[in-house]
Formats: sequence, C-alpha cells, structure tokens
Amino acid sequence: MERQQFLLSEAELKFASDAGMMLMKNILIGKVVQTYSLIAEDLKAVTAAYPPFTEEDLLSPKISRGEQYHGLPYVMLDYPRQFSREDVFAVRNMWWWGKGFSVMLHLKGKYQQKAAEKIMQKAGLPEEYFISHSDDEWDHDISGTGYACIKAIPKELLHKKLRKDVFLKIAIQYPLSEWNRANTLVPARFREIMEIIS
Repeated sequence: MERQQFLLSEAELKFASDAGMMLMKNILIGKVVQTYSLIAEDLKAVTAAYPPFTEEDLLSPKISRGEQYHGLPYVMLDYPRQFSREDVFAVRNMWWWGKGFSVMLHLKGKYQQKAAEKIMQKAGLPEEYFISHSDDEWDHDISGTGYACIKAIPKELLHKKLRKDVFLKIAIQYPLSEWNRANTLVPARFREIMEIIS
C-alpha cells in the first residue's frame, strides 16, 4: 500500500485545523437531541389516546445517535418501540445530516397483521407517504431505491404488499430546512399514523 495515498490534502488539512466546525456540529447535534426529547413528551401524550396500546407497547422513548449511517451523522427517536425477532412495532423518527428528517412506521409479525387489516378497512394510506419495497428491514433511506411513493402504487398491489410482505414500513420525509417546525410536524404525523392503524 502506498503511504502517499494517506497524506492529507490541503483542503483536508484546512478542515482538520478548524476546531470551530466540529464544535458547531456537536452543538447542533445536541440541539436535535433536545428537540427530540421534547417531542417524545408530546408523542407520549398522543399515545394515551389510543387504547390498543398496552404497557408492553409503551416502553419509554429512546433517543440514539451515531456517526455512520451511510457515512453521515444521525439522531433517532423510537417511540413506541417493541423489537423482537418475530414482532416489531416502532415509530422511528430520524434526523439525518445532509438528508432530512423523517417519521417512519415499522411493523412486523402480529403488529403488521393487525395494522394491515385496519388499513385495508379504511381509505388506505396517505398518498404523500413512501412505502418500503426493500428486502432490508433496516433501510431508512427514503430517498433511495428501497422506497416508492404510495400514490404510484395501484391499490390492489398495495393490499397485496400489506398482506404478504415480511414487514411493513411507511414513512414521510422532510427537508432539513423544515426542522424548526419539527415540534409540530412530527406529533401531527405521529397522530395521523396512529389513527390509520387503530
């Protein structure tokens, strides 16, 4: 291996010399975490209105953060959250550096079966949402190739997916320019999702 290829370029040296950029990033991520902490309280209040939930479903909200989802930093809020090998019920909110923030319903097993029936009994899913058609249950990149806009999927095909797929993930994504409205957008979408599947 050539040692030369690991030398830093002028641009990289300049970037590494600017401590302010990393300090600003840390402050910014801290603000996102704090915002999700406040949003979590709102989600707990909304959940109280939906009797299908049991104490088992209502584990406390979990906020996690990392640096490497497709190479970029992220913050996640999971609530409600139930993850097992066979059954998953989670509403995952994800703030993703450079990409946007999203509200995602992730269902599998008994939770998916119940929700699929409710969705098919009702008018269906809002057309502005996206649905996963990926084999990867942990693909959160809504703008990637693993998701399709619901309005582009014929109703019969959507119903078939709801009944047959191993898991169900529906999501909506906002640009980061909308983040200062997250405290109203996220609870509103959460309430909408709860109404669809209840």
